[in-house]
Amino acid sequence: MEKIVLNNIGNRISVFRLVPLYFSIIIFVMDFNFAIKLLGLGFMFITFILDYFDGYYSKKTKTASKFGGVVDVIFDRIVEASYWVTFSVLGLVPLWVLLIMLVRYFVTDGFRTVAFGANLGTFEMMKSKIGKILVSSRFSRGFFVVVKIATFSLLAALTINIDFIKTNFDLLSRISYVMIIILLFYNLIRGYYTVKDTISAVNKNHE
Repeated sequence: MEKIVLNNIGNRISVFRLVPLYFSIIIFVMDFNFAIKLLGLGFMFITFILDYFDGYYSKKTKTASKFGGVVDVIFDRIVEASYWVTFSVLGLVPLWVLLIMLVRYFVTDGFRTVAFGANLGTFEMMKSKIGKILVSSRFSRGFFVVVKIATFSLLAALTINIDFIKTNFDLLSRISYVMIIILLFYNLIRGYYTVKDTISAVNKNHE
């Protein structure tokens, strides 16, 4: 197994994501004015944009590693779970969706831990054709990020106390519900193939 290095730029960026993450959450749950709410959306975008830069600078500085991939996944989960919990507490996400998402995170990341123990990187266990397309391909990961940002952004917008939001709240809530279901379904499909391919890859290593 490779050496674990905590103090590199990629891991620092991953950890730093917690700063804009929790600034945005504080703004979303408090009754701030329109300008401050927009600032919260800005912090949210920064949180997600930094997810690109941790990998970019790891590759640029040649410090990318399997452990770095694990750190990236950990902080991805912290970000996503924090937003799911926040919007569920605010009554914008059904509790059952939150619970399913948390179970999905625990199960898939538990299997990722098994893969890491078998010296497999974040996506190295994805061997099936469908698994590669849905989980590790650039298109799939990009599509997932777009849907995730769009869904959380709309949920965040529903916390803004302006006439447009208040007048169209029911319609926007229904749209957000559809987006939540799409994001949930896509998460479950990707989680299924992560678990399936991890089992196959680890078993193959022991043949």
